[in-house]
Amino acid sequence: ELVLRKLNLETVFLSVSLLDRLLSQGFFEHKRKLQLLGIACLTLATRIEENQMHN
Repeated sequence: ELVLRKLNLETVFLSVSLLDRLLSQGFFEHKRKLQLLGIACLTLATRIEENQMHN
């Protein structure tokens, strides 16, 4: 089941920042894994940013 949810801009910015840091450190070896890395960064950013709003 697909659940669509709006994200805060801060969450998107953090996700891109995390992805940029990982790519600049050489954590990207195969093009096939870029999507997985992007999803992982978005998941981490969502857990960090979206949970702060509830505290």
